[in-house]
Amino acid sequence: MTNALQTPRGFRHLKTLKDISEYELRANGLRALFMRLPGTGAVTSNLVYLVGSRHEARGATGLAHMLEHMLFKPVHDGSGKKVRVPGHKTLEDAGAMMNATTWLDRTNYFFTTPVSYFTQALAVEAGRMRRLLFEEKEFQPERANVISEYEMHAGIPLDALMTALSQAAFVSHGYGHETIGHKPDLERMTLASLKSFYDTYYWPENAVLTIVGDVSREEALAAVWEAFGSIPHSPRPIPKDDVVEPPQEGERRVAISRKSPINLYAVAYKIPPSRERGSAALALIAAALTDGPQSILDDVLVDTHKASSVDAGAYPTRDAGLFTIHAQITSASSHAEVETIIDRELARLREKPIPARRLSELKTKLLADEAYSRDGTIALTNELTECIAAGDWRRFYTFADDVRKTTARDIQRVAQTYFKNSNRVVGTFVSEK
Repeated sequence: MTNALQTPRGFRHLKTLKDISEYELRANGLRALFMRLPGTGAVTSNLVYLVGSRHEARGATGLAHMLEHMLFKPVHDGSGKKVRVPGHKTLEDAGAMMNATTWLDRTNYFFTTPVSYFTQALAVEAGRMRRLLFEEKEFQPERANVISEYEMHAGIPLDALMTALSQAAFVSHGYGHETIGHKPDLERMTLASLKSFYDTYYWPENAVLTIVGDVSREEALAAVWEAFGSIPHSPRPIPKDDVVEPPQEGERRVAISRKSPINLYAVAYKIPPSRERGSAALALIAAALTDGPQSILDDVLVDTHKASSVDAGAYPTRDAGLFTIHAQITSASSHAEVETIIDRELARLREKPIPARRLSELKTKLLADEAYSRDGTIALTNELTECIAAGDWRRFYTFADDVRKTTARDIQRVAQTYFKNSNRVVGTFVSEK
């Protein structure tokens, strides 16, 4: 295990768990996670800003996602002069893979490059952390693109229903609106409001940089120090989003009716933050319900032709989130019948433990899927991104431990605790003929 005597200059060693070590850049509070993956010839750097759509105020939604788009726009050289050739374009020409995503609790930017371009990728990341140029000629067309993206998603029945469920589930917390924002807010968004959001959250102490690949710890941290060491920390404390959602006191229902050939049923239950141990039981429940031809809801809905598809699961969240089940209903059934069937199967989970043999099968498949999802540097950093956003990167390892420890009684207890009518939102998407 790394100790303080081995820590490179400018850094403080925070913790090490298995193959991952966490450091803090003393100058500004930037945290860095390092994991060596030798023999690949490549490195992925993934910068996670601890700001997402949940941090947006009412009437000003969509800012985090819009900034994701804008950070691929021109930057200045530190004196205000525009950099003529964008660094990410140079890396792209050299064969680098890059992208960015925005979600409820975070925004992340990543590069995967040959080892020889690793330091250049970090320089690009450091440049756009505090040197983004805010220009109307870049902002206006990009906002139009985002509005088009909004309209595309709003036109998809399942997306529309999931948005309605979230809005009904969270009356106070920022999880109540979609990451892309509301269309009126996008139309009214200004360059000044975007810059204010950037100047509030895009600082080193509000970010975690993950480095995974074929580079030594000493080389990686030296490159981090060189790229980020001169960036100051924020002149003001980063705002803490500590909104507590008020307790739900009864079932809520939403309905969407459109001219569409599709009929959908969905239900969402409030669940604890994903870094808690109960998330392993919920993942096993999701697998039991809809993962594969042996799953419970596939058997009673898809195989009987009452639904053409059914799915269940929970996105990782820092605060209490949602466990959702949704089904696309066929002409051989109805919303009421599908709801009755799903309620019946959830009642069985509450009343009767999953057989030991079936639970063992579910654990084996879930752990195998987890391992397959970590194949390569990009996949590893993607997994770490969600753990970081959820509040503890060590969940990257401890989740699998919790899956192995979960008992049939644990699953039954979790189902009894959360799968209650008073804790849910029911949604229907109804086809107008």
